Amino acid sequence: MILLMLILGCDTEPAEPQVELAQPTPPAASPQARPTDVPPELPSTPLSPTLQAIADQLVARDNEGARTALDAWLVEHPDDADALYLRGESFMTELSWEEADAEFTKAIAARPDFADARKRQLGALIGQRKCGAVIESIGLYQELRPEDPEPLVMRSFCRGAQGDHEGALADVVAACEGGYDEACLLVPRLEGRLAWSQKKKETEPAKSSTVIEDALALPKPGTPPQ
Repeated sequence: MILLMLILGCDTEPAEPQVELAQPTPPAASPQARPTDVPPELPSTPLSPTLQAIADQLVARDNEGARTALDAWLVEHPDDADALYLRGESFMTELSWEEADAEFTKAIAARPDFADARKRQLGALIGQRKCGAVIESIGLYQELRPEDPEPLVMRSFCRGAQGDHEGALADVVAACEGGYDEACLLVPRLEGRLAWSQKKKETEPAKSSTVIEDALALPKPGTPPQ
């Protein structure tokens, strides 16, 4: 999942007062591990032979070639939701959030029950820090796939960004308990952030900030690793 990859690749530890935790926080990932792009996620349903060939281009990281082929296909098939999804993926893999969001929006308009497009759009919205839209859209996705725990991690990011640190931790714990093992990696990290936030409020109430948002900050397109 793109969001979790970015979260784990961008963690930094707070420089100020630490709190002893029963469960230690894992070490931060090295800057070299921070992703600058991500692999494409293809639709869960079979593609036509033409679109599968284009999808293979995306897997091979030939994004420009894939977009050229998709543009030609969409001239004849302007409402092909799978083609619009693949075009969104070509931008998603480059972390071009706004462009990916626009294409997934078109794919959803062409096929409202397109769960794959709705899920990938959530990642694009988070990349743009559009948490209001994320929280609204998660419900629509969960109606299609209520058993998928990954959106809880997405909502966790947004809750943390809005200052709801307890809610952020609760969502990640629920995702972990729901069988999403990767979310379990975030539990001790958010526990540490929450404890640090609470300690900071006690010592510097006027300067307390949304430290979970800082901890989960996503890289922007073209931003080199720090």
